[in-house]
Amino acid sequence: MTNLSAKASLQMTAFADKRGISLGTLERFGVRPGVEYFSDLGRKAEAMVFPYHASTGQEAGWKARTVSGKDWTASKGFSPTLWNLHRAKKSTVIYLTEGEVDALSLVEAGLADHEVAALPNANATECLVDALEDLAGVERFILCMDSDHAGAAARQKAAQILGAGRCEYVDWPEGVKDANEYLVKSDATQLGEVVKRSKPWPVIGLYTLNDLPEPPPIQPWDTGFAGWRDKCHLAPQMLSVVTGHPGHGKTVLMMQVWAQIVKKYEFPMVVASFETRAKPHHRRALRSFESNKPEVAMNEQEKDKADAWIQGRFLWMQHPEERPTFGWILDTAEAAVTRHKARVLLIDPWNKVDDGCPDGVPETKHIGWCLDQLLDFAKTMDVHVQVIAHPAKSDGARRGSPPVLEDIAGSKNWDNRPDQGFVVHRASFENEDGSRNYDSTVYVRKARYEELGHPCTLQMTYDQFTAKFKEKSR
Repeated sequence: MTNLSAKASLQMTAFADKRGISLGTLERFGVRPGVEYFSDLGRKAEAMVFPYHASTGQEAGWKARTVSGKDWTASKGFSPTLWNLHRAKKSTVIYLTEGEVDALSLVEAGLADHEVAALPNANATECLVDALEDLAGVERFILCMDSDHAGAAARQKAAQILGAGRCEYVDWPEGVKDANEYLVKSDATQLGEVVKRSKPWPVIGLYTLNDLPEPPPIQPWDTGFAGWRDKCHLAPQMLSVVTGHPGHGKTVLMMQVWAQIVKKYEFPMVVASFETRAKPHHRRALRSFESNKPEVAMNEQEKDKADAWIQGRFLWMQHPEERPTFGWILDTAEAAVTRHKARVLLIDPWNKVDDGCPDGVPETKHIGWCLDQLLDFAKTMDVHVQVIAHPAKSDGARRGSPPVLEDIAGSKNWDNRPDQGFVVHRASFENEDGSRNYDSTVYVRKARYEELGHPCTLQMTYDQFTAKFKEKSR
């Protein structure tokens, strides 16, 4: 054994001992020391290597973590799958954790080697779909995910995939995040007792409050406008609808709001835009949002810098035949979420979606069904879905008054179904002195949850010198 591998072995043993994992448990599961390259560190480091096996028992790859930090890497071509599947598929009960160390902790607490399995991480629940055939004989899944937001979301998704009727869940005591933390803070006996007190996952019926699992908390996103902070937030797993008469600025304003959110929280979004082109129109607006000046005032270096930011944060849908259907939008959005980690889907405008009512189905029922599908997509994929839709009629006297959500063409469900509803309206386009009026009002018509804010009005004005909306001074 070289000095380097001997050092890795000693460090792995010390790390495992600190986490309450015995050498015998590591050996039974084939966990081994290694020295692997970690891209986040830019170098090789001593590591604990977890082998992953195909359901036949053959090693198909590995995942490794540093023993002196929390960095992860994996073998070339590693595809997320269920860890310890080759043993667990023979069991009638499986305790499912969010990581390998937590699964090993449950073994230390007295569970059999074939009774534990682990997701590679909280975002890898889709690997359960690939394992469903191998898990057909399992009667009970005990969901032992982390107590944080990601763990709650993973637990909820796992129950959907595996079937609520076969699932139970473990709620960790206050101040404890996962199985390994509980093992370290208490002991193996107490950990075993906690997981044995699992609760059935609700299916259909009436329940006491204690029977219901804690849902993922609503995590509001700051819109970037200081005056909105006590009145209006956007959040993942929600559906919002925006309306307003054509030309009143709803597309530009909402794109600015999303650009500010995307910049602050550093995630991508996907735009299904069927009236406003990505080039040059969205690019022009986004360049201005990023550079704080109109595109015409930007030099080439400033444009290049803004474009680099846009390239890493925005995706656009473009149907090859320019006939986007509702199903195509959802399929393409799912690819954007899965491949690019998009957190927002913006559909603008709804009336360009080529998806007429099926024969014999009333339009209002069809719109309700579509909105339900968008709500389900938002919750399942942990994203925010926003639809911009025109009111049914915007001519004559109607154009001078702000519309309401039920004015949107097709259905009162535009008011009933969404979690949030917004109206963008300009009272006039010209001031009394003949100068151009840039003032707009955002009417927050609906906020289903208090974390999202409350119905109110937000006064805005368009600043032609920065090519951005700003809050109007009072």
